[in-house]
Amino acid sequence: MKHRVWLLRLWRFSVLAIAAVLIRWQAEPEVRPTPLDLEAAKSWFPSGRKISGPDGETGAQYVTDAFGDTLGFLVQTFPRSRDIIGYCGPSNTLLAVDRQGRVIGAKLLSSGDTEDHVRRVLESERYWKSLQRLPGDSGGIAAVSGATLTSTAITRGAMRALGLTERASMLFPYPLELVEVQELFPEATRMEPVTTGLGGVMVLDGKGRNLGLVLRTSPSSDAVNGYKGPSDTLIALDPDGRTLRELRVRDSFESEEYLSSVTNDSRFLPAFQGRSVESMAQFDFQREGISGVSGATRSSLSILEGVKRRLNDAQELGGTAIRLDFRNGLLLFIVIAGGILPFSPWRGISWVRITWQCILIGYLGLFAGDMLSQALLAGWASHGVPWRNLPGLTALAAAALLVPLFTGKQLYCHHLCPHGAAQQWCGKLTRKKWQPHPAAARWLARLPAALLALIFLLVLARVPLNLAAFEPFDAWVFRAAGSATIALAVIGLLASIFYPLAYCKFGCPTGALLRFLRTGASQDGFGARDWMALTLLGVGAILVLAL
Repeated sequence: MKHRVWLLRLWRFSVLAIAAVLIRWQAEPEVRPTPLDLEAAKSWFPSGRKISGPDGETGAQYVTDAFGDTLGFLVQTFPRSRDIIGYCGPSNTLLAVDRQGRVIGAKLLSSGDTEDHVRRVLESERYWKSLQRLPGDSGGIAAVSGATLTSTAITRGAMRALGLTERASMLFPYPLELVEVQELFPEATRMEPVTTGLGGVMVLDGKGRNLGLVLRTSPSSDAVNGYKGPSDTLIALDPDGRTLRELRVRDSFESEEYLSSVTNDSRFLPAFQGRSVESMAQFDFQREGISGVSGATRSSLSILEGVKRRLNDAQELGGTAIRLDFRNGLLLFIVIAGGILPFSPWRGISWVRITWQCILIGYLGLFAGDMLSQALLAGWASHGVPWRNLPGLTALAAAALLVPLFTGKQLYCHHLCPHGAAQQWCGKLTRKKWQPHPAAARWLARLPAALLALIFLLVLARVPLNLAAFEPFDAWVFRAAGSATIALAVIGLLASIFYPLAYCKFGCPTGALLRFLRTGASQDGFGARDWMALTLLGVGAILVLAL
């Protein structure tokens, strides 16, 4: 019996995984870099006469006037912000930066997030003006109420594009050329920007093999002056990005005499070959006994300090750390507490249940709006799971999907869903309940699964639609909700007064997914729902191959 249950669990988990893979394969790249011309630049640089092509590392496009002087640059947050997901998808924002490095304008070019959340952000003139605080006072940029995840993701994408490791340099505005990279990697035939981790460019040979990474220290090093000014140094790393291969000064404001003393010294820069990125980022000159090159001490130490700052900035902004702020921490606590509740004796205590429902409705629903939906799950399947940026919401989704699969308990629907808790409260408003005919009840109970199947096929067919409008959950964040979402929420809550959990039983596609995954009883076996899932995957595979 146990073997049969585990095989069934494996099958249903496989259904979920295959469905996600099909959606990912079929997903169109909704967010992509947008070709920019001079007309786009003149919105912020009216005297501009020429715009350069995108820089290979930063993506910045420089705007110059009739005399060839640089006025500023335009930079898109995509693809560097590809992994920064808002509610269910990434966004691409255009930033205009003047010659002092200040943001003078911003515009949303495209977004993979839900229409209602994006509309809410676009309508906030205050938010777009506040982006002009960058790259300085980022703490003064408030999230848009009703679209917190979307606006926060846009802000973080802008900060990554303008961060010390990735903003364009006004002192060294020359794009990295392949011929420069070939001096470090003679077999190089092309280079591709790296959008995560340390950044920089990946160097590839003719067969597409990764030869290593190359980083520029500018603009991280722009504030590090030697004797006469800063330097821009190339950092060559091994393919794993962990070990330093070579340092080479690319450009500098130093005098030729001091600079040549550093670059011609056969022991100074080569001495750092083979060091780890971590050790260079934490490099201590005094502890290491490094006094620099005799006769060019200040110049040589400034070059090393620029390398140190670049690697430090890369570790801070590389996006590898989990973002555990108050909101994510509180949501993780609620998920853990909700996971303990159904397995504890407290579940039968009235005051504990009511207090818990207040937390769900008050915080998860009305304040945070952190709920599972088809828009969320489909968005993650298309663009990736933002577990680093949203660990709390990721944990909520993982618990909702895996607990019913391995324990048979409907954790999310019964203990973590604010809409379910609100329906339970509505059900207590009257004792008179509607009792549909048994045959009608059976047909109505099939509607959630049918709606789930329809959504799945529409997503695979690339039909443009607002998935948030299929469910009532966005209505809890009513400032960003559309009319269809609000109508569903109101109708569902009113219906639950006369029929317990009416929406959960007769309308919720997310609940249908969780019920499909529910596997625990020894008598549970491969049944009609599994045959339907197999058929649906087959139709979905045909759509993917056909489109």
